[in-house]
Amino acid sequence: MKLGHWKAQLNLAQMYLEGRGVEFNPDEALRLTEELMRQGVPAAWHRMGSLYMMGAGPLRQDATVAYAFWQRAAEMGSMESQAFLGEKLSANHDEPPNFWGNWPIGKKMMECSLAQGFGRASYDLGVMLDVKAQTPEDYRNALAIFQQGVRLGCQECARYLGSAFRLGSPMIGRAKDPSRGERYWHISERLRMDHYLKLPNLDRVLPLPPAPLPHWNSDPDTLIDAAKGVRGPAHQLRDEFHAPPPARPPRSSA
Repeated sequence: MKLGHWKAQLNLAQMYLEGRGVEFNPDEALRLTEELMRQGVPAAWHRMGSLYMMGAGPLRQDATVAYAFWQRAAEMGSMESQAFLGEKLSANHDEPPNFWGNWPIGKKMMECSLAQGFGRASYDLGVMLDVKAQTPEDYRNALAIFQQGVRLGCQECARYLGSAFRLGSPMIGRAKDPSRGERYWHISERLRMDHYLKLPNLDRVLPLPPAPLPHWNSDPDTLIDAAKGVRGPAHQLRDEFHAPPPARPPRSSA
């Protein structure tokens, strides 16, 4: 934090708020957060909204003030606030302060968050697209959003797709595909344990239909490593998702 790392300062503020590793000091947590707000850090404005919503420390709980901070954070580019408010605006009617019915704006906010690489936004957006889908194209769009979320490390997206393929949901044309469902289940479990994992090469090992599934040796580590694009030492470079190398010719008796 002393070197100017804003994420470190925000983490330290949270530690003061919880009394974790340092003394419990909500005033110091607020001071550190407000300092980042003055520096123009969008995440600090998002955090302040959360603090007002919970009534942390000396703050009086106030949903109106909380949403004002979240709105400001979203305008500043906070992908967390954009995704959060987008999901809140995706209802069919208004019921403040829980949710509102403004799907066009909510959809746009979730798309802005997803464009910045926030995986959670893909889950919220995918669910709403799936629920509101009326045509095959609508379902294909929802499927593509979930797939993008899995690439970004969204565990909820992988779990959602795993269930969709195993059960044969309308999003995939009601055709069950347990093989794809199993792969998404393994990925979901790994993402649940590793929140920083990204899978940029997901389509290489788990493409969306109608593309055929490539060969897999049933080892979850092989699946994950190939989706990450990670390669082993030179003697282990054979790709498990392609045909095995040709057999060596028999040795000469000479």
